[in-house]
Amino acid sequence: MNVREKYRITEYCHHFLREYIHEGDCCIDATCGNGSDTEFLCRSVGKTGRVYGFDIQKDAVEKTRNRLEQAGCADQAVLACDGHENMADHVKEQVTAVMFNFGYLPGGDHSVAYLKELDTKQWLVIVHSYYNRKNDPPLPVFVVRLF
Repeated sequence: MNVREKYRITEYCHHFLREYIHEGDCCIDATCGNGSDTEFLCRSVGKTGRVYGFDIQKDAVEKTRNRLEQAGCADQAVLACDGHENMADHVKEQVTAVMFNFGYLPGGDHSVAYLKELDTKQWLVIVHSYYNRKNDPPLPVFVVRLF
């Protein structure tokens, strides 16, 4: 993998998450989109894990379902055409990781100020910035539970 690929936002985030996700874990893709992150999570949790995927767009859920079937990892996925604010209605087990990809628009608000209020004894918040990129690139934010 060349340096440019290594620091593509998706690869960078996946690299970070590989340290936390293990075979048999439960994870959530809060915004399925085209299913790329959902597939990554399914591969990461393996055959004994579970991935819950959410999207409010029926088309996105179907695209994700098709992608997972083609990748051979649809069995460990539970997909819902529902908003991530309703995750607790669907997921009852302990979760290792939750991915959000909001697809910010150029000029959009990347504010994550509300995360500053999290208890520092319970949470670690890491905000990354692609400082020399134009058009408001994605803002990777990792929130790690410390207990």
